[in-house]
Amino acid sequence: MAKRDGDLMGGDAKRPAASTPVVFARNLPVDCSDPELLALCSPFGDVARILILKGKGQAFVQMGSVQAAATLVAYFTANPAQAQVRASTVQFMPSTRTEVVDNSASAVATQAAQPGGKVLLCIVRNVLYPVTLDTFHTIFSRFGEPQRIVTFTKNGELQALVEMRDGAQALAAKAALHEQCIYAGCCQLSVLHSTMPQLNVRYNNDKTRDYTRDLPAGGGGRDRSNYHGGATGTNAANTNIIGTI
Repeated sequence: MAKRDGDLMGGDAKRPAASTPVVFARNLPVDCSDPELLALCSPFGDVARILILKGKGQAFVQMGSVQAAATLVAYFTANPAQAQVRASTVQFMPSTRTEVVDNSASAVATQAAQPGGKVLLCIVRNVLYPVTLDTFHTIFSRFGEPQRIVTFTKNGELQALVEMRDGAQALAAKAALHEQCIYAGCCQLSVLHSTMPQLNVRYNNDKTRDYTRDLPAGGGGRDRSNYHGGATGTNAANTNIIGTI
């Protein structure tokens, strides 16, 4: 196979670049669910449809664009340790399909990102002081009851997914916090609606936490890069949300 073109991760994978928006996934848990696969794919763009081949450990994922599909394949080829669903390392590769048309496919992305969703994506830029999971909880608790928080790093940027109790709390937090700074002149927040309807947290540690139940502290506290991203840059504001450190 020819060397992949346009590999943003700089890897030497031998798989061809995607030429359609559809990606083939294999080595999934046989009982893999749509949300589990969505959690892996949504960081790379809108996910139009997911078709899981039940009992086969395989699936087709239709991304919103060819570029999104190519970026997904390139990233997980270069970083297979990040392509985890439970104990399985999922393998992604381009598909010759141009779309996923099976009637059982799930339309998972577009409506989930509409205003009213309770999961928010937060991107922190110009980070000069530590910003932790507890920092996000402190900030978002002012607008309701954070249910689950996942922090991770993507493309060198600190990001977090915050699930509020309901859409009203999420809207209030987004309206108040977008383009504000956690500390004066730095750690600026971009707050967007995520395409994820809810978060699936397996561990309570310094990277992920479910505030509604006790969970083990396993997972090694590693960064979780398999969540929804995508945001445009903004100019830093001078608002200090939680005060100086």
